[in-house]
Amino acid sequence: MEWKRALDDENLNHWVNLVLDDDDDNWYKCSVRWDGCIHFWRAYNNPFNHVNRKKDDIDYIHICDLDEFIEILTKLRDTAKKYFANHDRPWPDL
Repeated sequence: MEWKRALDDENLNHWVNLVLDDDDDNWYKCSVRWDGCIHFWRAYNNPFNHVNRKKDDIDYIHICDLDEFIEILTKLRDTAKKYFANHDRPWPDL
Protein backbone atom coordinates (compact mmCIF):
# COMPACT_ATOMS: atom_id res chain seq x y z
CA MET A 1 0.00 0.00 0.00
CA GLU A 2 1.52 3.30 -1.11
CA TRP A 3 0.40 6.92 -1.09
CA LYS A 4 0.39 8.87 -4.36
CA ARG A 5 -0.49 12.39 -5.39
CA ALA A 6 -4.21 12.92 -5.79
CA LEU A 7 -5.55 13.78 -9.22
CA ASP A 8 -6.87 17.08 -7.83
CA ASP A 9 -3.51 18.00 -6.27
CA GLU A 10 -2.74 21.67 -6.94
CA ASN A 11 1.01 21.07 -6.58
CA LEU A 12 1.49 23.85 -4.07
CA ASN A 13 4.98 24.26 -2.69
CA HIS A 14 3.80 23.86 0.91
CA TRP A 15 1.01 21.21 0.63
CA VAL A 16 0.58 17.94 -1.26
CA ASN A 17 -2.72 16.05 -1.54
CA LEU A 18 -2.34 12.27 -1.37
CA VAL A 19 -4.50 9.15 -1.79
CA LEU A 20 -3.73 5.45 -1.41
CA ASP A 21 -2.66 3.96 -4.75
CA ASP A 22 -4.65 0.72 -4.34
CA ASP A 23 -7.75 2.46 -3.01
CA ASP A 24 -9.83 2.81 -6.20
CA ASP A 25 -12.94 3.70 -4.24
CA ASN A 26 -11.27 6.56 -2.35
CA TRP A 27 -11.57 5.59 1.31
CA TYR A 28 -8.57 7.64 2.52
CA LYS A 29 -7.30 11.14 1.70
CA CYS A 30 -4.55 13.23 3.22
CA SER A 31 -3.09 16.68 2.77
CA VAL A 32 0.50 16.93 4.03
CA ARG A 33 2.21 20.23 4.71
CA TRP A 34 5.95 20.73 4.27
CA ASP A 35 6.47 20.90 8.04
CA GLY A 36 4.75 17.55 8.71
CA CYS A 37 1.27 18.75 9.68
CA ILE A 38 -1.48 16.70 8.08
CA HIS A 39 -5.20 16.73 7.43
CA PHE A 40 -6.35 13.10 7.32
CA TRP A 41 -9.80 11.94 6.16
CA ARG A 42 -11.28 8.44 6.22
CA ALA A 43 -14.61 7.63 4.63
CA TYR A 44 -16.82 4.84 5.92
CA ASN A 45 -20.12 3.33 4.78
CA ASN A 46 -19.57 4.92 1.34
CA PRO A 47 -16.26 5.99 -0.27
CA PHE A 48 -15.49 9.60 -1.15
CA ASN A 49 -16.37 9.10 -4.81
CA HIS A 50 -19.78 7.55 -4.01
CA VAL A 51 -22.71 9.61 -5.29
CA ASN A 52 -24.82 9.34 -2.14
CA ARG A 53 -22.03 9.72 0.42
CA LYS A 54 -23.10 11.61 3.53
CA LYS A 55 -20.91 14.24 5.19
CA ASP A 56 -21.37 12.40 8.49
CA ASP A 57 -19.65 9.34 6.99
CA ILE A 58 -16.18 10.89 7.28
CA ASP A 59 -13.64 10.83 10.08
CA TYR A 60 -11.19 13.74 10.14
CA ILE A 61 -8.10 14.42 12.19
CA HIS A 62 -5.55 17.23 12.10
CA ILE A 63 -2.08 16.23 13.33
CA CYS A 64 0.94 18.49 13.61
CA ASP A 65 3.42 16.00 15.08
CA LEU A 66 2.96 12.91 12.94
CA ASP A 67 5.97 11.05 14.33
CA GLU A 68 4.77 11.54 17.92
CA PHE A 69 1.24 10.45 16.97
CA ILE A 70 2.55 7.28 15.29
CA GLU A 71 4.58 6.50 18.42
CA ILE A 72 1.53 7.02 20.65
CA LEU A 73 -0.65 4.78 18.44
CA THR A 74 2.05 2.10 18.27
CA LYS A 75 2.32 2.04 22.07
CA LEU A 76 -1.48 1.92 22.32
CA ARG A 77 -1.61 -1.07 19.97
CA ASP A 78 1.22 -2.87 21.79
CA THR A 79 -0.45 -2.36 25.17
CA ALA A 80 -3.79 -3.61 23.84
CA LYS A 81 -2.11 -6.67 22.27
CA LYS A 82 -0.48 -7.59 25.60
CA TYR A 83 -3.72 -7.09 27.50
CA PHE A 84 -5.82 -9.24 25.18
CA ALA A 85 -3.11 -11.93 24.88
CA ASN A 86 -3.27 -12.28 28.67
CA HIS A 87 -7.06 -12.69 28.44
CA ASP A 88 -7.13 -15.45 25.80
CA ARG A 89 -7.91 -13.00 23.00
CA PRO A 90 -4.83 -12.91 20.73
CA TRP A 91 -4.56 -9.97 18.37
CA PRO A 92 -5.62 -10.99 14.84
CA ASP A 93 -3.01 -10.95 12.10
CA LEU A 94 -4.87 -9.23 9.28
